[in-house]
Amino acid sequence: MLILLGLTIPATEGWQFYKEQRRDSQLAAIPVIVMSADPHLRSQALEIKADGWLAKPVKLDVLFDLIELYGNPPGYDGHDPPAFPADAAGQRKVWNGLQLAGKQILLVEDDEIVASMIAEFLHENGCLVRRASTGEQAIKLLTRPKETLETSDDVVLLDLGLPDMSGGDVVRRLHASVQPVPPLIVMSALPGDRLQSEASSMEATAVLRKPFQVAELSSLLAAVMAPS
Repeated sequence: MLILLGLTIPATEGWQFYKEQRRDSQLAAIPVIVMSADPHLRSQALEIKADGWLAKPVKLDVLFDLIELYGNPPGYDGHDPPAFPADAAGQRKVWNGLQLAGKQILLVEDDEIVASMIAEFLHENGCLVRRASTGEQAIKLLTRPKETLETSDDVVLLDLGLPDMSGGDVVRRLHASVQPVPPLIVMSALPGDRLQSEASSMEATAVLRKPFQVAELSSLLAAVMAPS
């Protein structure tokens, strides 16, 4: 069970509904995702500890991934509010849209369609996205003098099949000139074993095998950027 909460609903105000739902012992365990077309309300959703945020208009693939992410616990009969399982840290699952807000990501991808889809998803989740379509562009962006940058990248999403050089070449040049290198997530359609081998040789933080769902991308980014 999952509540998708619009902030303008008949008879009451969305924030008031949320407060009453959280006070109800039977309903408080149900995750609540706040939906709005006003990006300024994202911070309010974070402050009141909502489980997530969706920007209107909501894209169907993001919505479906969100529903799949939460789902219903095994044995749920559809009547009484279910008890949602905790994760390893004992905390309820949180939709990563809130966790990603304000992060800066360098996206290195030469496929314009794939890059646009990823960038759009990241923008919708409040990320600042810098883009490069070649290895040389990525290296230039990452080796700019620090005084010219307002903030550094929190993570690099790197496609391994770039037109001018391999992902391994990009990483080797970065390690020779950038200290420290931001956390690196490599993306590729390579078979799993080969992709893991390539990632290990680059000392990548994580791998993302194409094609992937946005929930996979979101969860992986949140895990990589989580406070240690």
